[in-house]
Amino acid sequence: MASTVPRGPVWAAAHAAKSPLPSRQPLSAPCPGFRRSRPTPHLVRASSRTAEAPARPVPGYELVRPDRPLAASGPISADQIESFYQDGYVVVRGLVSGELLDRAREAAAALESNPLGSSRYAGSGWYLWEKAPVFRELAVSSGMAAAAAQLTPSPVGDTGGREMCVLRDGYFRLAGANPGCNFHVDDGGFWPSPRDEPHGPGVNVWLALDPVGEDRGGLAVARGSHTHLYLDCREAIAGGYTDTCRMDELAPEKAARLEAVKDCPQMAPGDAIVLTRFCFHRGDPFVVGSEGAAGPGISRYSVRYMPGEAVVEGLQRKIRCS
Repeated sequence: MASTVPRGPVWAAAHAAKSPLPSRQPLSAPCPGFRRSRPTPHLVRASSRTAEAPARPVPGYELVRPDRPLAASGPISADQIESFYQDGYVVVRGLVSGELLDRAREAAAALESNPLGSSRYAGSGWYLWEKAPVFRELAVSSGMAAAAAQLTPSPVGDTGGREMCVLRDGYFRLAGANPGCNFHVDDGGFWPSPRDEPHGPGVNVWLALDPVGEDRGGLAVARGSHTHLYLDCREAIAGGYTDTCRMDELAPEKAARLEAVKDCPQMAPGDAIVLTRFCFHRGDPFVVGSEGAAGPGISRYSVRYMPGEAVVEGLQRKIRCS
């Protein structure tokens, strides 16, 4: 389906369907050791008479599917919307394409640095939307923004998407033996908005800039890990920024639970994984000795979105984009 820009403006911040449900989205490329989980019995639905001032969410129940039809206009199909609410993520093929994708792929390498100061990634970068017009276009007016708006419905009545706020963007390149960040949900540095923000948990759109194949090097997502069943996994890495990427070291038994329900989608450039804020994910290292591990690596661009009315911590300015 072609990308559709949401009706309302998208905001960028400098610092930062009814039952029965369709079958669960198929795994595009199961990782070794994947075990299909049982359908989650805890899909939460909210009344269409949600109050104007939403209550702060209960941990583990942040992602609430309104009990009414959701936005049909946009890059996400009705079945994909249901998969997103049930699984915590959805794979969207061809979310960005054509000349815009080509320009982004060309511009990415020139903006690369390694501010993380670690061996987890070969390259990374932040605030690319401030540094290159193509990334601003991606973040605020492409299919990425449209998908985020479509999956963030108005709390009352309106079936359309909402005006969104770009909290942070990020560029990452995984190469060679880079392990990436282990299973995590983003900390305050990567997602500068309160975890109990009442206007919505937010959406992370992960866009592939290079193909991800059998040699891996992409992203692993843990199906259903946004729910209350995995609150202990959140606690395991809650000690601060230095703990975010160390689930496998700090709580190997919890990392193993997430490994058991992971999905490692194969991707073409322009495909995207759209996750809710609390869906656990990690970098997916290359297969040792593979051609991919010997190559230049795989790049991705990700944008974290929140509703426009959400609190943004450390916000210094807000730029209105059409």
